[in-house]
Amino acid sequence: MESTRKTSALKSKTGFVLVIIYLCAITAAWVDYRGHPNQFLSDILLVLLTFPFSTAAHLLTGSSQFEVRGDNSATLIPAIILCTILVYFIGVGLGRLTLWLRARFK
Repeated sequence: MESTRKTSALKSKTGFVLVIIYLCAITAAWVDYRGHPNQFLSDILLVLLTFPFSTAAHLLTGSSQFEVRGDNSATLIPAIILCTILVYFIGVGLGRLTLWLRARFK
């Protein structure tokens, strides 16, 4: 029973759809940033889309050295990876919530 739950979490269609949407959004934000480099708030979309990484890094280290900027790939790439994993598991949770609600109110 437990192994079935683990494999179903790795096969979440909702999670994969949300990851694809997130990766499209982050790609569009990066392309937008590259079109306007060194302008005031040109990387605001990247900052907002990677906010969970910045918040977690700040809470864990106590400093703002993990500030995400469009020209700093040393923090941008790990931020995208962490946020992609987070978005996937949010999709897993939404999928399970949907199944539970269907079973509950059927």
